[in-house]
Order: sequence, then structure tokens, then C-alpha cells
Amino acid sequence: MVVALCGVPGVGKSHLAAALAEAKGWTVLDRDAVRDAVFPARFLDYSHAQNNLASELSYQVCAYILRKHPEEVLILDGRPFSLFAQREQIRRLARELGVPAAFIHCVASESVVLDRLARVNSDPSNDPRADRTEQKLRAVKQQFEPFREEAVIEISTEIPVSQQVETVSAYLMGLRAQGSANKAPLA
Repeated sequence: MVVALCGVPGVGKSHLAAALAEAKGWTVLDRDAVRDAVFPARFLDYSHAQNNLASELSYQVCAYILRKHPEEVLILDGRPFSLFAQREQIRRLARELGVPAAFIHCVASESVVLDRLARVNSDPSNDPRADRTEQKLRAVKQQFEPFREEAVIEISTEIPVSQQVETVSAYLMGLRAQGSANKAPLA
């Protein structure tokens, strides 16, 4: 199963991804970690081009793993998935691999997201080129296209993370069970 965590910067996608990985043993493919691993530090510029390349590499890794281990749950993190075309790319990938695709739309109030971004930006280890700013938040929010996918759940990242994990994992296991039923041999 391919699970894309969607939402604006600072909403808590990575926090939820880490909690799901810890609680369920699922694998997180973090686009930002891929970018940071692929590009030597002196060439890191956090540009749109670098982020897109890192996303593509993440999808290739996802495909490689799921071809060998179709039973795995892989969580894609690090991209807002704000555009329908980005989400459609994940749906196509899942169809090609014969696994379910799910989208978790992480939401929180603007004041909570702004507070989280302020905390991230006050951390001296945060690279300012990563552009986790209010301006970036507003740009992503403005371009966020509505969901048209049938496999999407909205989760508030303001509720306790244990409740987020419980809600999301129950939803994903329901989708997995549906997918198994849909693959039953035809008589």
C-alpha cells in the first residue's frame, strides 16, 4: 500500500509519519531525507527542481520495495501533495504495482500551523533555505487543489498523536481489506 501524507508545511505530516512508523512498523520514505542524502551539502539549494527529483527518487524506491514486498505499507512524506497531478501520479504508481493508494489529508488551524513553523524556524539546526515560512504556507495553501480521490481521509493533527495513529491505521486497514476483497478470484 502507498500512503501519501498531504497538507501544508508545518501541519504535522512528518510527526504523524514517525508515529505511524513507530507504532505499526511501517516504512516512511521522506522526500526531504532523500534530497539531503542525494545532494552533497554544498549543492543543496532546496529548489523546486531538487525537491521534484527527490520525489521521483522516492517513488522509484517505493516501486522497488512494493514489487518485492507488496504487503508492505509505505508512507510518502515530505511533499504537500497539494496538486491533483501529484496525487494522480501516486494513484498511477499504485495501479501499476497492483496495491492500494491512500491519501491522508492532515489539517490544523492556521494559528497552530504558524506556531509550529515558528518553533521549527527558531531551531538553529534548521536550514533557512528549506523555506518553512508563513509565506510558503500561504503559497501552498493558495494552490491546494481539492481532493477528488475516493481513498482520502482528513485527520486533525491537533488531536493527540496516539488518536491520529489509531484513526489512520484503522482507515488504512479497512482499505487493505477492501483491496483484498476486490482481488478475489473470479468464478
